[in-house]
Amino acid sequence: MSGPPAAEPSGIVTFLFTDIEGSTRRWEAFASPRSAVDAAVAAQRALELPVRMGLATGEAELRDGDYFGAVLNRAARVMAAGHGEQILLADSTAGLVSGVDLVDLGPRRLRDVQTPVQVFQVKADGLRADFPSLRALDASSGNLRPAPTSLIGRESEAGECKPR
Repeated sequence: MSGPPAAEPSGIVTFLFTDIEGSTRRWEAFASPRSAVDAAVAAQRALELPVRMGLATGEAELRDGDYFGAVLNRAARVMAAGHGEQILLADSTAGLVSGVDLVDLGPRRLRDVQTPVQVFQVKADGLRADFPSLRALDASSGNLRPAPTSLIGRESEAGECKPR
């Protein structure tokens, strides 16, 4: 790189997570969702390793040169749901990019994320397009009805729950 280093972005930031050791600091230099997606596509085309990538956009706090916030966990979980050579975007990033072909993979339940995340796959020339199912659960509950209450048993007159 030449010229002065780019200022570290703050506020609403897009993060790209990969499985390559030491790569995170390189991705932090991209300030917009589109530039992060473009960087992921360029890297995926150039790499000879099966690298999975995940992007999510959200608010992050910059403290002493490190980022903190739920968006970092979300980007990591989106990445973890993918396979080598696959670029995945959370809905927070997909909604901010234009001119990028995306395949809607549906809402997914990601590990330790309370609400389902709509996941998209980047589709671009030179990138593999077919992958196994994501390493995440489908957000549908199948054919089971949602439980009306988390309690099991019946309530007594005093309002306590008694086992059956």
